[in-house]
Amino acid sequence: MSDLPKFIEHLYEEYRNLDSGSLASYIPELTKANPNWFAISIVTKEGTVFEVGDISENFTIQSISKVFVYGMALEDCDRLTLLEKIGVEPTGDPFNSVIRLDENSKRPDNPMVNAGAIAHNIEEILDLYFQQCSVVVNCHDLAVMAATLANRGINPITQEKAIAPCYVRDILSVMYTCGMYNYAGEWAYKVGIPAKSGVSGGIIAVIPDRAGIAVYSPLIDHRGNSVRGIKVFEDLADKFQLHLLDFPLEQCPFLDISQK
Repeated sequence: MSDLPKFIEHLYEEYRNLDSGSLASYIPELTKANPNWFAISIVTKEGTVFEVGDISENFTIQSISKVFVYGMALEDCDRLTLLEKIGVEPTGDPFNSVIRLDENSKRPDNPMVNAGAIAHNIEEILDLYFQQCSVVVNCHDLAVMAATLANRGINPITQEKAIAPCYVRDILSVMYTCGMYNYAGEWAYKVGIPAKSGVSGGIIAVIPDRAGIAVYSPLIDHRGNSVRGIKVFEDLADKFQLHLLDFPLEQCPFLDISQK
């Protein structure tokens, strides 16, 4: 554990002056963000918290909300009913791609793209969709939300059940394959843990049965992903061998952070 606080402090200092990327100008509210805001938060399934930077700065959740609304839909409809309406196939499309349906099934490809997030009656759902994307959070909030998924649906701070454990696997599977839009494949190759990004500059990631991680920095690349956030996650994955395919999880040094 002693390495983790020092390392996230190092990452914060390493990347706080990285100024590549830009604010999301196509959403006026997002242009009000301070490009210097930068925060890293890690919450373990036991509720231990490691944080650095602008943890309490508020921003809109944007597409990260799709993860949790998908969880609500699973509980409301069950996975088989949901699969009849929305697929789980990665698209390789950018975050702002045109809405399209699968030629054969007539379903949106997955719930992480806009077409999948807005499936049902479009006119009625759009207002709710805009509201869910406008929910205000901070980096700490997102890390707790990610840790809740890591903890089989139980909030590690309040110990309240947020979602039935049987649906967490579905959520994490879609995050792993579809959560980073047209960066999903490279993310799976380089970082290798379930994640979801939003154009406001947040990224959440889940280490199943261990911890949730959130990074916030509003400067985004052409794919809509936080530039500093990508760097932080790549370095964390390398340092602590977080990639799910590196080797058996019980050998991962990151897993000891809550036990010392």
